[in-house]
Amino acid sequence: MKKNVVPFCPLLSLCVPFCHLFQIAGLIFGAIGLGLSIFNTIKAHQKDTVNLKVIPKLYSDHTTARLSTTRIPTGTNEQWEGFCIEVINLGFFPVTIEEIGLTRTDIKNRIIFPQPEMSGGEKLPKRLESRTSISFYIPSEKNILQDGLPYVKHFYATTACGVTVRGNSEVTKWLIKKGNQRKLT
Repeated sequence: MKKNVVPFCPLLSLCVPFCHLFQIAGLIFGAIGLGLSIFNTIKAHQKDTVNLKVIPKLYSDHTTARLSTTRIPTGTNEQWEGFCIEVINLGFFPVTIEEIGLTRTDIKNRIIFPQPEMSGGEKLPKRLESRTSISFYIPSEKNILQDGLPYVKHFYATTACGVTVRGNSEVTKWLIKKGNQRKLT
């Protein structure tokens, strides 16, 4: 009987056998699948949550437009009529804004602005579609640039499902600091 003799090939001894290649490929594809499933789970959870941004501003009425800003006023002759609270829906589904206001440090309750002015004369509650924003205007009876905002922590917006989102901006932090310094003098 003749024996089957396989010629020695130095390259074959360096190569990984085919069965090991399939195991390595399966491991790689399994790891990729696990990573993608974790990523999709996180994204699905983010889509199911309310994602709002609250940006308090100062506003001023002019003859042709209403201006609002988050910057700290630099001019001494600038006249700002009040606050503007912009609420942006960054989520994937519409939400209904039922309440806006501010929280204070000296009392446990919040101060609610019951019927702030909106464009078009609309009233609260206001449905906010996905990827849209709305501004609420609250006129001030005193000069907010001189008095500041003593005892204020932040502005907020509350949805119909009970989610409260807080926000501050550069100008409101400056006014809170100014108001707290003023109350000490």
